[in-house]
Amino acid sequence: MKKGLASLPDLLYLIIREDTKEKLEQDPEIAVIGCAGSGKEIEKLALSLDADIILMDIEMETMNAGILATERIRDQRPDQNVIDHIKVLCA
Repeated sequence: MKKGLASLPDLLYLIIREDTKEKLEQDPEIAVIGCAGSGKEIEKLALSLDADIILMDIEMETMNAGILATERIRDQRPDQNVIDHIKVLCA
């Protein structure tokens, strides 16, 4: 048996990211063209793909990685729509 180690926040964010992608893809009007787990990944995708909108997790990796990534994306692509403060409460 192989053993692995993942921090709970990393695993939780992966589950949330995959669940969000799955929910969005249920709408025939939405095509998810990329997902990222870090600020650097989302910056790279944002600059290489032509997304209509980016949903940004402002707390990815470190406390402000999403905020910094949003700022850098907007600096390079001022016309890019970024929703950068998503908080969801589920009961």
